[in-house]
Amino acid sequence: MLIKKYIAAFTAALTLSFSLPYSSFAVNAPSEEITYTVTFCDFDGNYMDSLTVGPDEIIDYSLIDTSSLQKHIDVYTEQAFSSWNMTPETTDCDITIYALSKTAVLSIDQMPSKTRYYSRSGNVSLDGLKVSITIHTQTPQLDGNNKYIVTTDVIDISSSCIAEPAALDAAFANASTATISIYPIGENKPIGKYTINCVDGHGDVNSDGRTNAVDASLVLKKYAEISSDGNAALSDSFKKSGDVNYDGKINSVDASFILRYYAMASSNEIPDWDEIISNK
Repeated sequence: MLIKKYIAAFTAALTLSFSLPYSSFAVNAPSEEITYTVTFCDFDGNYMDSLTVGPDEIIDYSLIDTSSLQKHIDVYTEQAFSSWNMTPETTDCDITIYALSKTAVLSIDQMPSKTRYYSRSGNVSLDGLKVSITIHTQTPQLDGNNKYIVTTDVIDISSSCIAEPAALDAAFANASTATISIYPIGENKPIGKYTINCVDGHGDVNSDGRTNAVDASLVLKKYAEISSDGNAALSDSFKKSGDVNYDGKINSVDASFILRYYAMASSNEIPDWDEIISNK
Protein backbone atom coordinates (compact mmCIF):
# COMPACT_ATOMS: atom_id res chain seq x y z
CA MET A 1 0.00 0.00 0.00
CA LEU A 2 2.83 2.36 0.84
CA ILE A 3 4.54 1.84 -2.54
CA LYS A 4 1.33 2.50 -4.39
CA LYS A 5 0.86 5.69 -2.37
CA TYR A 6 4.27 7.08 -3.42
CA ILE A 7 3.68 6.10 -7.05
CA ALA A 8 0.36 7.88 -7.03
CA ALA A 9 1.90 10.99 -5.50
CA PHE A 10 4.73 11.01 -8.07
CA THR A 11 2.26 10.60 -10.94
CA ALA A 12 0.15 13.45 -9.64
CA ALA A 13 3.16 15.75 -9.37
CA LEU A 14 4.32 14.84 -12.85
CA THR A 15 0.88 15.51 -14.26
CA LEU A 16 0.79 18.88 -12.51
CA SER A 17 4.13 19.96 -13.89
CA PHE A 18 3.11 19.33 -17.46
CA SER A 19 -0.16 21.10 -16.97
CA LEU A 20 1.37 24.39 -15.85
CA PRO A 21 0.90 27.32 -18.30
CA TYR A 22 3.72 27.74 -20.92
CA SER A 23 4.23 31.29 -19.85
CA SER A 24 5.64 30.14 -16.55
CA PHE A 25 8.75 28.85 -18.41
CA ALA A 26 9.11 31.65 -21.00
CA VAL A 27 12.60 33.37 -21.11
CA ASN A 28 12.78 37.09 -21.82
CA ALA A 29 14.71 37.91 -25.11
CA PRO A 30 18.01 39.79 -24.45
CA SER A 31 17.86 43.55 -25.06
CA GLU A 32 20.01 44.90 -28.00
CA GLU A 33 23.50 46.07 -26.85
CA ILE A 34 24.07 49.83 -27.22
CA THR A 35 27.34 50.85 -28.95
CA TYR A 36 28.82 54.04 -30.37
CA THR A 37 31.23 54.60 -33.26
CA VAL A 38 34.35 56.73 -32.79
CA THR A 39 35.66 57.75 -36.23
CA PHE A 40 39.22 59.00 -36.72
CA CYS A 41 40.22 61.26 -39.65
CA ASP A 42 43.59 62.49 -40.92
CA PHE A 43 44.86 66.07 -41.32
CA ASP A 44 42.67 66.59 -44.40
CA GLY A 45 39.52 65.12 -42.89
CA ASN A 46 39.82 61.78 -44.67
CA TYR A 47 38.77 58.57 -42.90
CA MET A 48 41.55 56.72 -41.11
CA ASP A 49 40.00 54.20 -38.76
CA SER A 50 37.18 53.69 -36.27
CA LEU A 51 36.45 52.08 -32.91
CA THR A 52 33.19 50.67 -31.54
CA VAL A 53 32.68 51.34 -27.84
CA GLY A 54 29.92 50.78 -25.36
CA PRO A 55 28.51 53.20 -22.81
CA ASP A 56 31.19 54.19 -20.28
CA GLU A 57 33.80 52.12 -22.16
CA ILE A 58 37.25 53.79 -22.20
CA ILE A 59 38.35 54.86 -25.71
CA ASP A 60 41.73 53.28 -26.42
CA TYR A 61 43.59 55.78 -28.62
CA SER A 62 46.65 53.53 -28.77
CA LEU A 63 44.74 51.28 -31.18
CA ILE A 64 44.91 53.98 -33.87
CA ASP A 65 48.11 53.82 -35.93
CA THR A 66 49.26 57.38 -36.66
CA SER A 67 52.63 56.44 -38.19
CA SER A 68 51.17 56.65 -41.70
CA LEU A 69 50.60 60.38 -41.15
CA GLN A 70 54.34 61.06 -41.14
CA LYS A 71 55.55 62.18 -44.56
CA HIS A 72 58.10 64.36 -46.35
CA ILE A 73 56.36 67.23 -48.11
CA ASP A 74 59.68 68.12 -49.75
CA VAL A 75 63.38 67.60 -49.05
CA TYR A 76 63.40 70.12 -46.21
CA THR A 77 59.83 69.83 -44.89
CA GLU A 78 58.46 66.95 -42.82
CA GLN A 79 54.97 66.53 -41.39
CA ALA A 80 53.90 64.21 -38.56
CA PHE A 81 51.10 63.55 -36.10
CA SER A 82 50.94 65.94 -33.17
CA SER A 83 47.71 65.21 -31.29
CA TRP A 84 43.96 64.69 -31.68
CA ASN A 85 41.63 67.67 -31.74
CA MET A 86 39.84 66.14 -28.73
CA THR A 87 40.43 63.11 -26.51
CA PRO A 88 37.28 62.28 -24.53
CA GLU A 89 37.67 59.31 -22.20
CA THR A 90 34.21 57.92 -23.04
CA THR A 91 31.30 58.87 -25.27
CA ASP A 92 27.50 58.60 -25.25
CA CYS A 93 27.08 59.19 -29.00
CA ASP A 94 28.85 58.68 -32.34
CA ILE A 95 31.77 61.12 -32.64
CA THR A 96 34.48 62.06 -35.17
CA ILE A 97 37.99 62.93 -34.02
CA TYR A 98 40.54 64.70 -36.24
CA ALA A 99 44.33 64.40 -36.30
CA LEU A 100 46.38 67.57 -35.79
CA SER A 101 49.75 68.05 -37.47
CA LYS A 102 53.26 69.11 -36.57
CA THR A 103 55.27 70.44 -39.54
CA ALA A 104 59.04 70.93 -39.38
CA VAL A 105 60.81 73.10 -41.96
CA LEU A 106 64.61 73.04 -42.24
CA SER A 107 66.18 76.21 -43.60
CA ILE A 108 69.52 77.97 -44.03
CA ASP A 109 69.13 81.52 -42.81
CA GLN A 110 72.75 82.55 -43.42
CA MET A 111 75.67 80.94 -45.23
CA PRO A 112 79.18 80.77 -43.70
CA SER A 113 80.94 84.12 -43.73
CA LYS A 114 84.38 82.82 -44.70
CA THR A 115 84.70 82.05 -48.40
CA ARG A 116 88.30 83.11 -49.04
CA TYR A 117 91.25 81.08 -47.80
CA TYR A 118 94.97 81.77 -48.01
CA SER A 119 96.17 78.26 -47.32
CA ARG A 120 95.31 74.72 -48.35
CA SER A 121 95.82 73.37 -44.85
CA GLY A 122 93.28 73.32 -42.06
CA ASN A 123 89.53 72.90 -42.17
CA VAL A 124 86.62 74.66 -43.82
CA SER A 125 85.15 77.19 -41.41
CA LEU A 126 81.38 77.26 -40.89
CA ASP A 127 81.52 80.44 -38.82
CA GLY A 128 78.51 82.60 -39.52
CA LEU A 129 76.35 79.68 -40.64
CA LYS A 130 72.79 79.85 -39.38
CA VAL A 131 70.57 76.80 -39.86
CA SER A 132 67.24 76.40 -38.12
CA ILE A 133 64.25 74.10 -37.86
CA THR A 134 60.92 75.88 -37.62
CA ILE A 135 58.16 73.74 -36.13
CA HIS A 136 54.51 74.67 -36.70
CA THR A 137 52.17 72.75 -34.37
CA GLN A 138 48.37 72.71 -34.60
CA THR A 139 46.68 72.90 -31.21
CA PRO A 140 43.12 71.84 -30.29
CA GLN A 141 42.23 75.47 -29.52
CA LEU A 142 40.26 77.38 -32.14
CA ASP A 143 40.62 81.02 -33.16
CA GLY A 144 37.90 83.48 -34.06
CA ASN A 145 37.60 81.98 -37.54
CA ASN A 146 37.08 78.49 -36.12
CA LYS A 147 40.54 77.37 -37.23
CA TYR A 148 43.10 75.57 -35.13
CA ILE A 149 45.59 77.87 -33.45
CA VAL A 150 49.14 77.11 -34.59
CA THR A 151 52.18 77.59 -32.36
CA THR A 152 55.65 78.17 -33.84
CA ASP A 153 59.01 77.20 -32.36
CA VAL A 154 62.45 77.78 -33.89
CA ILE A 155 65.42 75.53 -33.06
CA ASP A 156 68.95 76.59 -34.01
CA ILE A 157 70.92 73.58 -35.32
CA SER A 158 73.88 75.50 -36.76
CA SER A 159 76.33 73.73 -34.48
CA SER A 160 74.99 70.37 -35.65
CA CYS A 161 76.02 70.89 -39.26
CA ILE A 162 79.15 69.74 -41.05
CA ALA A 163 80.96 70.70 -44.25
CA GLU A 164 81.83 68.28 -47.02
CA PRO A 165 84.67 68.26 -47.89
CA ALA A 166 85.71 69.36 -44.43
CA ALA A 167 89.46 69.61 -45.03
CA LEU A 168 90.89 72.40 -47.18
CA ASP A 169 93.49 70.16 -48.78
CA ALA A 170 90.69 67.92 -50.05
CA ALA A 171 88.58 70.86 -51.16
CA PHE A 172 91.44 72.48 -53.10
CA ALA A 173 93.05 69.25 -54.26
CA ASN A 174 92.47 69.98 -57.95
CA ALA A 175 91.73 73.69 -58.16
CA SER A 176 91.69 76.99 -56.31
CA THR A 177 87.90 76.98 -56.24
CA ALA A 178 85.74 74.41 -54.47
CA THR A 179 82.06 73.76 -53.80
CA ILE A 180 81.23 72.98 -50.18
CA SER A 181 78.07 71.09 -49.22
CA ILE A 182 76.45 71.57 -45.82
CA TYR A 183 74.82 68.64 -44.06
CA PRO A 184 73.03 68.36 -40.72
CA ILE A 185 74.78 65.61 -38.77
CA GLY A 186 73.26 62.23 -39.62
CA GLU A 187 71.60 63.40 -42.84
CA ASN A 188 72.69 62.27 -46.31
CA LYS A 189 71.16 65.13 -48.27
CA PRO A 190 72.83 68.55 -48.30
CA ILE A 191 70.75 71.50 -47.20
CA GLY A 192 72.90 73.99 -49.07
CA LYS A 193 76.05 74.57 -51.09
CA TYR A 194 78.45 77.48 -51.49
CA THR A 195 81.77 78.27 -53.17
CA ILE A 196 85.11 78.93 -51.51
CA ASN A 197 88.36 80.14 -53.07
CA CYS A 198 92.02 79.74 -52.22
CA VAL A 199 94.25 82.79 -52.71
CA ASP A 200 97.74 81.48 -53.31
CA GLY A 201 100.80 83.63 -52.56
CA HIS A 202 98.96 86.46 -50.87
CA GLY A 203 101.52 89.18 -50.11
CA ASP A 204 104.26 87.26 -51.92
CA VAL A 205 104.86 89.96 -54.56
CA ASN A 206 108.23 88.53 -55.73
CA SER A 207 106.72 85.04 -56.11
CA ASP A 208 109.51 83.25 -54.21
CA GLY A 209 107.04 81.16 -52.19
CA ARG A 210 107.44 83.22 -49.02
CA THR A 211 105.72 86.28 -47.62
CA ASN A 212 108.26 88.28 -45.65
CA ALA A 213 110.01 91.61 -45.15
CA VAL A 214 111.41 91.54 -48.68
CA ASP A 215 107.86 91.64 -50.07
CA ALA A 216 106.97 94.49 -47.73
CA SER A 217 110.01 96.41 -48.95
CA LEU A 218 109.08 95.89 -52.61
CA VAL A 219 105.54 97.10 -51.95
CA LEU A 220 106.92 100.26 -50.28
CA LYS A 221 109.25 100.81 -53.24
CA LYS A 222 106.41 100.57 -55.75
CA TYR A 223 104.28 102.83 -53.57
CA ALA A 224 107.06 105.45 -53.57
CA GLU A 225 107.36 105.25 -57.36
CA ILE A 226 103.59 105.65 -57.77
CA SER A 227 103.57 108.59 -55.35
CA SER A 228 106.42 110.36 -57.15
CA ASP A 229 105.27 110.19 -60.76
CA GLY A 230 102.16 108.00 -60.83
CA ASN A 231 103.51 105.99 -63.77
CA ALA A 232 105.08 103.03 -62.01
CA ALA A 233 104.35 99.86 -63.92
CA LEU A 234 102.61 97.17 -61.90
CA SER A 235 102.11 93.67 -63.25
CA ASP A 236 98.78 91.97 -62.73
CA SER A 237 100.38 89.42 -60.42
CA PHE A 238 101.97 92.20 -58.33
CA LYS A 239 98.61 93.98 -58.04
CA LYS A 240 96.86 90.76 -57.07
CA SER A 241 99.32 89.65 -54.39
CA GLY A 242 100.37 93.11 -53.18
CA ASP A 243 96.92 94.56 -52.54
CA VAL A 244 96.50 92.46 -49.41
CA ASN A 245 93.58 94.43 -47.98
CA TYR A 246 91.65 94.49 -51.28
CA ASP A 247 91.15 98.25 -51.35
CA GLY A 248 92.31 98.56 -54.95
CA LYS A 249 95.59 100.32 -54.04
CA ILE A 250 99.21 99.36 -53.47
CA ASN A 251 100.57 101.45 -50.60
CA SER A 252 102.19 101.54 -47.18
CA VAL A 253 99.14 99.96 -45.57
CA ASP A 254 99.69 96.79 -47.59
CA ALA A 255 103.36 96.80 -46.64
CA SER A 256 102.40 97.11 -42.96
CA PHE A 257 100.05 94.12 -43.19
CA ILE A 258 102.73 92.05 -44.93
CA LEU A 259 105.19 92.83 -42.13
CA ARG A 260 102.59 91.87 -39.52
CA TYR A 261 101.99 88.58 -41.34
CA TYR A 262 105.74 87.91 -41.44
CA ALA A 263 106.12 88.67 -37.73
CA MET A 264 103.37 86.22 -36.81
CA ALA A 265 104.81 83.50 -39.06
CA SER A 266 108.29 84.06 -37.55
CA SER A 267 106.92 83.45 -34.04
CA ASN A 268 105.43 80.12 -35.15
CA GLU A 269 101.89 81.45 -35.20
CA ILE A 270 99.60 80.49 -38.06
CA PRO A 271 98.75 83.87 -39.63
CA ASP A 272 95.18 84.55 -40.66
CA TRP A 273 95.02 87.25 -43.32
CA ASP A 274 91.39 88.06 -42.54
CA GLU A 275 92.25 88.64 -38.89
CA ILE A 276 95.32 90.71 -39.77
CA ILE A 277 93.36 92.91 -42.17
CA SER A 278 90.39 93.38 -39.86
CA ASN A 279 92.56 94.36 -36.87
CA LYS A 280 93.92 97.53 -38.38
